[in-house]
Amino acid sequence: MPGHQMTASLEWTFSVNRREGKAVCHHSSSLAEATGAFSHIDPNTGLCVAGMWRADNAEDLRAKLDTGESSETAPIIKAAWNKWGLQLATHLRGPFAIAVFDPKTHQTYLARDALGVEPLFLAREASTISAASCPRAARRGAQLSSIPDLQMVADFVRGEITSNSGTFHQGLTRLPPGHWMVICPDEERCERYWSLEAIAPTEPSSDAVSHFRELLAKETRLSGGLDDELAVLLSGGLDSSAVAALVANMRKRAQDITTLSLTYEGNPDWVDRPHIDAMRQTLAMEHRSLPSGARDPFADMDDLLTALDGPCFGYGVSVSTSLFEYAKGHNLKTVLHGHGGDEIVSYGIGRLNELAAAGQWLTLWRETAGASALTLQPRWKMFERYLVHRSEWRWLKSKIKREKSAVQEGTDIPAAGMPPPCPPEDDDPRPIQARPEHTERDVHIAALSNPLQPHALETIMLTGRFHGLKIGMPFMSRDLAEFSVSLPSHWKLRNGFTRYILREAIRPLVPASVANRRDKNDFSQDFVNGFCASSFARKWADPDNPVLTQYVSRQWLTENWAKVEREGANISIATARGLWRAAVLGRWLAMDRDAGILAETQG
Repeated sequence: MPGHQMTASLEWTFSVNRREGKAVCHHSSSLAEATGAFSHIDPNTGLCVAGMWRADNAEDLRAKLDTGESSETAPIIKAAWNKWGLQLATHLRGPFAIAVFDPKTHQTYLARDALGVEPLFLAREASTISAASCPRAARRGAQLSSIPDLQMVADFVRGEITSNSGTFHQGLTRLPPGHWMVICPDEERCERYWSLEAIAPTEPSSDAVSHFRELLAKETRLSGGLDDELAVLLSGGLDSSAVAALVANMRKRAQDITTLSLTYEGNPDWVDRPHIDAMRQTLAMEHRSLPSGARDPFADMDDLLTALDGPCFGYGVSVSTSLFEYAKGHNLKTVLHGHGGDEIVSYGIGRLNELAAAGQWLTLWRETAGASALTLQPRWKMFERYLVHRSEWRWLKSKIKREKSAVQEGTDIPAAGMPPPCPPEDDDPRPIQARPEHTERDVHIAALSNPLQPHALETIMLTGRFHGLKIGMPFMSRDLAEFSVSLPSHWKLRNGFTRYILREAIRPLVPASVANRRDKNDFSQDFVNGFCASSFARKWADPDNPVLTQYVSRQWLTENWAKVEREGANISIATARGLWRAAVLGRWLAMDRDAGILAETQG
């Protein structure tokens, strides 16, 4: 398929033959200018370096390392390795994924940026180590066959994810964000060089809002805000509106920029419409709409599975990637995406528990307004949750407690032999917000540390590059993350507004209705409608498929398809999502089998 060739052209690769002590590397010259891809083998020493680096602090490092005035990044990485060795990653700023092979020490070194914006996959087979920017290229470099990883498949079937390093292929891993790894004949280590927990809490100065705005504006510019043929995804939410407004503010001719918006005109509950309209009236850009209410959630799934080399957890990914298709079809080169704003800035919900623990009940009631609008729960219900800090309430609850049986509808039942979920790294298995002592900082760090984060970033980056696009995500900034995590909770939730500092930072740039919006659109019913209308779902999640039922219970599939036949689009979102995962898994297994790659792992 055409998309497959495009994927192969947008990558860097690196491979080491440990037996011979030699490395080879390659990068796409068409990708280098857009994303900082590089590869080089020193003809004198054999030192091999490859990867991607946006090189935000290249000028400073050139001066420190005396590498000359060349604009190439490979000499900087080589000099940095020779000077700092394993600590190389700590000196780089901007998204990066790098690989180094030093023939003098037979060390293979890999490192990835703090937040995991740049993908880095590692495959091993016999004496070969292969690293690359996409999983298929890494597997190809090690000649690694495709055998499904049971733990990852089991996680996908259950609709959860427990590993930030696992992939859908045995022998293929991802380097976690903020880590470096070294592989040598007598040692193998993987260490974290950056952590959210190490960020010290601080009380910012009075210019916190302007500092936040400056950090976001800087990252927007570095992510491609001044590029030609630029598109900005615009949903009318805080994140996309912030990026669009900052781009318009930094360019002389905003009308040269295109905004792309998904529209759901047939959905009376589509709450984004007035905010998109308000932004369009404010920004002198070229605005384009893509009607999406009836889009099949399996549309272009073959291309997605090819780009990602496996399933993904994004139920709406086929809808959102239609924006990439549009951008490519209209000769747009760079797309700015607002992904990550929720996690980087934080909603500030943890502050409610801090207020309850401090006995500040009136302030707590006032602040529930923001959380209530976000979760669609009544304010009294939000307030009640925190009464656990009152001893008399705990006593009363213990007296009136009744046992209730809870049936979780739509959960996949793995087939016999599938591994159970990995135990949590934390001794306390409860979610952070279910722990009585939690703080906003705890909630913020937990959201950014969720294993789903690197998967989501890779999905956006790899599908964008599959379409030949440069993807920028301005919120995914190390500096912005460090500043946001360091802030006290009242900068995240204040006066009933979640994400308070972001709202104040963009208030001079966007309509008041956008800066003050508290709601978020719920696309669940749009997904269910699209799922029920799809011609692919039943075919790909067939209970009689012997390969699929190695991983998903045949009984579960039969029972839930019966629900679809009885209830149609009235099925629960959990049922639709469970069947969607089964269908995506079934299609991926079939594609591997059709390509002549063994899909079965037992027998």
